[in-house]
Amino acid sequence: MSYCHIHGSFDDYFKSGCPTCRAAEERAATNQEDLRYAISEAARSTANPGDYECPHCLYLSLKKDASRCPLCHGEVRSGYWDVVRVREKADEERRAAALEAAAEEQIRTAPERAAAARAARVETLQRTISSEHDEIANGWKYAGIAVAIDAGLFLVGTVCANASNGNRGTLSIGGWFAGLFGSLGAIVFGLAAWLGVVVVVGLVLFQLFNTAKRLGTVAKVKGEIKKLQGSRE
Repeated sequence: MSYCHIHGSFDDYFKSGCPTCRAAEERAATNQEDLRYAISEAARSTANPGDYECPHCLYLSLKKDASRCPLCHGEVRSGYWDVVRVREKADEERRAAALEAAAEEQIRTAPERAAAARAARVETLQRTISSEHDEIANGWKYAGIAVAIDAGLFLVGTVCANASNGNRGTLSIGGWFAGLFGSLGAIVFGLAAWLGVVVVVGLVLFQLFNTAKRLGTVAKVKGEIKKLQGSRE
């Protein structure tokens, strides 16, 4: 921990000083920069109080159609304003021509932009269809895995039951233990297998519902793609 005589203790892990002091210094620097800009703008406005350049002192000191500069008091003849008006008219015509050209370009490229937007939308929809098909395939894959596991439980339970039956009546200790463990295995794996049946049936029913739902989404998306491709034609 480090200590600031103004703000108290602070964590100076990066050895960069008091963060509160740094923030205050940054605000002060920003305020000074804003003040310098304001002073500069005020000086510029004072030196250039008009909208047009004086042909004598070259400051922006003239209002439109003024006959004398308020700064240098030079006389501004009418011919100067004739030139200004011609220049402003030419500038306005150039701006109007540029706007018209931009509007024409928008109209000209509108079909291309619309086609690009349709193509992008179709690509997105096709990715959606692919994703839905993947989800359906994954769901049935997991359902198949669950069926295989449950079938394995039934198989193990059957093997255990056969082992128990095969050792029934055996007088040896090994046979007795084999029969005991066979019986326990048949019970445990049999119960697990029947519980697995419930799980598998629930999973299959859920997957049927999920598949129908996703196929409905696919059909809807395909319909939208068909409309987009039809509008292109």
